[in-house]
Amino acid sequence: MPYSREHISKRLKRFREARNLTMREAAKRIGVPETTYREWEYGRAIRGEPYVNIARAFEVTLEDLLGDPGISNASYDTEFDNLIEEILKLKARIRNLKDPK
Repeated sequence: MPYSREHISKRLKRFREARNLTMREAAKRIGVPETTYREWEYGRAIRGEPYVNIARAFEVTLEDLLGDPGISNASYDTEFDNLIEEILKLKARIRNLKDPK
């Protein structure tokens, strides 16, 4: 099942950590109480419109959040993790260019 609660909760955590946000900061961006966000990240079902708000808050598409049903979650998540790692490396290089020591 491509959109399992566990799958979504792992994505939420990845998006949040990739942006160096606390759960409180992520909740504020989405517009929900921190307790609600925390429950989502721990696997509680998300119902309805919050998916749109979550995608907007993390500046991703719904497909990025939910996954592509045509691609296995494992391969999609691996590719996603690789892209996040590359983005973090690029951010570090940019910081070093702006503030060389």
